[in-house]
Amino acid sequence: MRALDAAPTLMLRCLLAPCLLTAVMAVAHASPRATPSAPPRAPPRATPHIAATLPSAATPVRTGATTRVAPLLAPLPAPPLADVGSPRATELRWDANLRFRAAAGIHLHDLQAGQDDRIEGLFQRVRLGARFATPDLEARLQLQVSGAFGAKGPGEQPVGVGMQAGSLRWKLPAAKGLTAEIGRMTLEYGSGRHIARYDFHDEGNAYDGVRVSYRVKPYLRLDGLGVKLRRNSAQPEQERTLFGLYLVGRPFKPLTTDVYLLVLRDGSDDDRADLQTMGLRVDYRPIAAVRVEFEGAIQFGTRQPNAAQAALDHLASAVAGEVSFSGTLGVPFGLGLRGQQYSGDDGTEADTSRAWRQLYPDVVRHIGLLQLFAQTGLRQLGAWLRVGASEALHVEIDWRSNASLAGAHVPGFSRPKLGLPGGGWSPLGAELDARLIWPALPGSTVLIAAGLFAPSDELAAKLGDRLARQLIVQWTSRF
Repeated sequence: MRALDAAPTLMLRCLLAPCLLTAVMAVAHASPRATPSAPPRAPPRATPHIAATLPSAATPVRTGATTRVAPLLAPLPAPPLADVGSPRATELRWDANLRFRAAAGIHLHDLQAGQDDRIEGLFQRVRLGARFATPDLEARLQLQVSGAFGAKGPGEQPVGVGMQAGSLRWKLPAAKGLTAEIGRMTLEYGSGRHIARYDFHDEGNAYDGVRVSYRVKPYLRLDGLGVKLRRNSAQPEQERTLFGLYLVGRPFKPLTTDVYLLVLRDGSDDDRADLQTMGLRVDYRPIAAVRVEFEGAIQFGTRQPNAAQAALDHLASAVAGEVSFSGTLGVPFGLGLRGQQYSGDDGTEADTSRAWRQLYPDVVRHIGLLQLFAQTGLRQLGAWLRVGASEALHVEIDWRSNASLAGAHVPGFSRPKLGLPGGGWSPLGAELDARLIWPALPGSTVLIAAGLFAPSDELAAKLGDRLARQLIVQWTSRF
């Protein structure tokens, strides 16, 4: 128990170092300097700003007269550190997003029951949004209808999230760079490993609550938030309350650091939890062609699963890293190596929970196209390759080798146990995903994706030796 008590304090000391460095750099750059010989600079031209959310994988993003396609495999950049409420005059903008998807799966039901919405069928999602902005105020509204073809008629229940976003954000007069936002928001931090929009999902993640932000452009962004997850109408009211602090610092151009403290309160009957998650993420780009990312976090508090007689002490960990390189050899390309590990329970400790409790990640981006696993008791090693420029027609190949903590429930399927407690990691199998992404028209993208999972011998002995496959064809248009 001493190690359990000391772990948060040790982690907090480690997290404070980059935080202090970022603060010092921000103050240094923000402090006025005497430059009598330099001519006065003209004030920067104000440009319209839309709510600071990152593009999702394979989603076309319009910028002026061009269209950029965010790659599925290459991790997304850190959240922008821009200010809000920038228009000098009142403006009103409309936007629309239409997505049509056909999916077919073979033998996925044998492995993962209850995933019919992701396995096969014809699906549509329509979003219509409006943004009203003044120099000090911004209102955002986005309505959404999603579901399978022919499955729902007018007035039928349940329906998808009727309002995907509806928030009001304004500048606070207390300090420059201080803003507040209230309502339903689409949040994404870092690479979406813990808090993400999860746009690949039929509905995507939406968060109801309040967020207060302080920014020192372009060096510092500090968000304080208190939200509830809203992804579909079937979620009980008492579940999934999240609040905390998230700091994004850029002490110098090649380096971005994220430091966060997130508190999760879950009042559901399945897992009554009160957990704190502290983490550090580093994104370093020493040269334009090389990117190094590392993220580590610990999770502590109490959990009381449905089968437990009393609350258990909880201490879990998560670590992930990636190294990638991009260049041109006749055609533009990118390649990378990645690895991640989430702790689990193998039954050797009766009074302590070690299974990482996942928050709200982008499962497709960080687990795989087939979405077979959860972020708990899981180790993944893999590599990816992109051929072609990310803003043009290109192909992406993603390979992942999966392993489950021996003696623990597999984080997916029907939750069998592989191996014996204390036996290390038992192989689950490998997944190979391939995607062709084609920006067919300005603002429109065609995605053709295929996934293949080959179970390990041990897993096949329990669930059957069958290759699981899925094919997806998707059209997305933004206006």
